[in-house]
Amino acid sequence: MNTDKPRKYSQKIVDGAAQAPSRSMLRAVGFGDEDFKKSQVGIASTWSMVTPCNMHINTLAEEVGKGVDSAGAKSVIYNTITVSDGISMGTEGMKYSLVSREVICDSGIFLGKKYYVLHILDDEGVKVNKYKYKGVDVVKTTMPKALKPHVKKIIEIMIDTHSLKETNDAFMNAYEVFKGLGVESIYKNSGINNYEKYSKQCNEFETVKGMPAHVKSAYFHDLILEKLNLSGKYQKFKSGDKVKSVYVPTDTPASLAIFNAPTPTKFWGMPALSNFKKILVKVNSSPTLDAVVAIPTNFKSPME
Repeated sequence: MNTDKPRKYSQKIVDGAAQAPSRSMLRAVGFGDEDFKKSQVGIASTWSMVTPCNMHINTLAEEVGKGVDSAGAKSVIYNTITVSDGISMGTEGMKYSLVSREVICDSGIFLGKKYYVLHILDDEGVKVNKYKYKGVDVVKTTMPKALKPHVKKIIEIMIDTHSLKETNDAFMNAYEVFKGLGVESIYKNSGINNYEKYSKQCNEFETVKGMPAHVKSAYFHDLILEKLNLSGKYQKFKSGDKVKSVYVPTDTPASLAIFNAPTPTKFWGMPALSNFKKILVKVNSSPTLDAVVAIPTNFKSPME
């Protein structure tokens, strides 16, 4: 067996006793003893019967193969994807067959269709160094604006460095910043669905299974308004509204004892920040934020 090296890749496939099964497969497609000593050259052919444009391609590929063989290498013709613009015309498929150049990227995170982060080096022919966020939580209105730059920094360090340590360090640095932010900066803005369905099944602070956290927040807010006789002064929630919610720890001051829920973590709903502040003045207290609980919900989850 040939031990010369310029066969950087083909020798890994066909050289040595361990690759005898690989050689046997290639013998079945026409390889001879001398072919195993040659560099293999792949020739991509888009031959298919889906269009007249592709029907002749294999003939061209075979001619290219003859040229490769005559030059002392071994040609290997293989098939690759072809798309018919004519057949796909007027359908969703045409969006994939007629793709224009938009961006060139060196790395990214792909979570699903229209759900990704890309590091862009070329934007329609212009050299750049920037990130594109599509569909991920960090570009949605549900994430507080004050958190977005910190979450983006962690994601970008993750993509740039591929280093768990540097990513974790960035996370902890951002966490320290996060803990120092006020309630106006870290509340979560969420739309409410099925509010009436869930609230009718609750008994005081006993909520029902499957009730989303932000819907509980809205429900607790309305319940507190009733307990403080403020229902006529402040607007209550209904399906279709948005709620701004934050987490508070279980050791909330006694003057907010009415706010105690049977679950370890409690929620405070706010139709508006002004209402939130006025209600706190009414009960003469202000709950501290539970950063330990809020970090995975407002900060960590979007990155996961």
